[in-house]
Amino acid sequence: MGIISIVILAFLVVPQESSARLRLFKATSEISIKPDQSYFENLSLNREVETNLTIVYSYSRFSIPSGYLFLTPSPTKINLEVMSKPKWCDVQLEKENLSAEMPLTSIFGGNVTLEVGVTIKVTSKDAPGYKEGKIVIGAKALDNGNINSSEAKCEIKIKPGFYPDVEVNENFFRLELSPGEEKEIPIEITNNGNMEIIASIDTTEELPDLVLLDLSEAKSIDIGPGKSKTVKLKVEIKRYDKKIDEKYSIPLELSYYAKDYKNLKGESLDLDISLRVKGEPKSILPGLDLVFIEALIIIILIITLIFVIIRCKA
Repeated sequence: MGIISIVILAFLVVPQESSARLRLFKATSEISIKPDQSYFENLSLNREVETNLTIVYSYSRFSIPSGYLFLTPSPTKINLEVMSKPKWCDVQLEKENLSAEMPLTSIFGGNVTLEVGVTIKVTSKDAPGYKEGKIVIGAKALDNGNINSSEAKCEIKIKPGFYPDVEVNENFFRLELSPGEEKEIPIEITNNGNMEIIASIDTTEELPDLVLLDLSEAKSIDIGPGKSKTVKLKVEIKRYDKKIDEKYSIPLELSYYAKDYKNLKGESLDLDISLRVKGEPKSILPGLDLVFIEALIIIILIITLIFVIIRCKA
């Protein structure tokens, strides 16, 4: 094989006209790059995923790499680069500089296949949930002897998952109400996650007979990522004519899911209302007690006055 190569090389290249011959027999190259897996979805935060990149470097007939004259052809240098990526992810190439070994038979053309691993990780909880991001990786084969350079690129699409993170300003409320009294409880809900959510607050147990709880504002609460919203719960105690001093615990639950994705649910939050109902017996005619007493006093005074007058006349 070495003798054949030397003979062919002598035909192609003579010392006094070497550069001219190399230009005359300019060879071409092509390079391709392809990922084993080009799409990743529902990526967890800070969890790495991996795939391999297959690089195929092809060269045409009459390819004469550097060093071929000395029967030690130099490999073609291939550089890899992450050309673009979303700011919320990290991309690491196993290698950025590769070498495609060139045989003495390169004058007949051929190809070399290489593989490189790539690691992808979502690093920010602000990554838009269930929205695609695109990673572009480029490969460039440099000039080598009379072989020209070539370039290629590939795309990998990634879709972050739902990163739920919801908090409330308070999860424990203490109230003291009398029969017939009502009060509103403001609850501020903050969505620290990466997707718009629909939240709701509901009871987890049956309410005491005396207690009315209005949760109309706490249904289907729409909150964008990084936003807060305040809702009001209204607690009312029914009228009660007897003396009472009772304590109740009213457990509530805040549940939520990603808007347009009811199957993507976050962990529910427990809320609790500690309620004390305290009151004295009420009159049969509430509000008329003072009038009744005043009238009774006046009647007694009139009767006493009449009695005194009658005694005096007698």
